[in-house]
Amino acid sequence: MPTPHLPQLQDTLLSSSFDSLHSLDSPTASEYSTSLLHHHHRYQRQHPLPPIPDLRFEQSYLNSIAAANGVWWKVLLITMKDQVLLPLLQGLGYNLVLIGWKGWNLGAGWGGRGVGSRLRGWWWGVNYWEGKA
Repeated sequence: MPTPHLPQLQDTLLSSSFDSLHSLDSPTASEYSTSLLHHHHRYQRQHPLPPIPDLRFEQSYLNSIAAANGVWWKVLLITMKDQVLLPLLQGLGYNLVLIGWKGWNLGAGWGGRGVGSRLRGWWWGVNYWEGKA
């Protein structure tokens, strides 16, 4: 922000600080070690990585409806399968796994007689916590 009272002083300060930056001895490209400029990895890959798959919606959708040969009802069936039925089944399966995990984990966590359950009971007793020790 420029000061209205001292424009000459401000210009002098800025130019002197800018000149001091340029007066530093900076090495040129020829003074750098070539090992810094051309970094080689110690281990080279034996096999190239596979190409990254194309996960865009449009390309995968066009590839899946290519088998429909332009018949509208086949396009509708493929679209319903890919966009409605398969995500619905995936969500259903995911939720069933979570519900099963939650039920198993609750029974195993509090009803166990293993070392972990005994350690938790001891720790809760030491800290005077209330709960299922």
